[in-house]
Amino acid sequence: GLGISITGFTAVPIRPSSETTNGEQPEPPYYAILVEEQDITSRDVAMQFLQGVDRWLADKNVMYAGKRSDLYLGPPRLVRIPSGSWARYDQSEVRRRGVGEDHYKHPCLVLDPEFADKFPRLEEVAPPLSFAAHS
Repeated sequence: GLGISITGFTAVPIRPSSETTNGEQPEPPYYAILVEEQDITSRDVAMQFLQGVDRWLADKNVMYAGKRSDLYLGPPRLVRIPSGSWARYDQSEVRRRGVGEDHYKHPCLVLDPEFADKFPRLEEVAPPLSFAAHS
């Protein structure tokens, strides 16, 4: 444990456009992890959190570890969204689906890259590509 407690999060796979301006390598795809601003208040905590998530995923998933070490997949990034975003989102989903709150589970992974656009981005913390999952 990192001693960080968060209200909720959702990870979204992002595939940056493959066009590059000056012949550089295109940016690899990565997971954006959306968290509310009050849960991770500083860049240092964000980097600790991202390193913990990256390491946890690499330990649990051989394919993730392989793609990360080949740099086919970039390190996860943290996207801070406004406080209260999850409560509003979850309530609207409960209404939209017409299910009781007991039957609704906040999504930890959403495969639609446009999901991230539903929330104002207060800040994005992107570790360097050399950020190692296995260190």
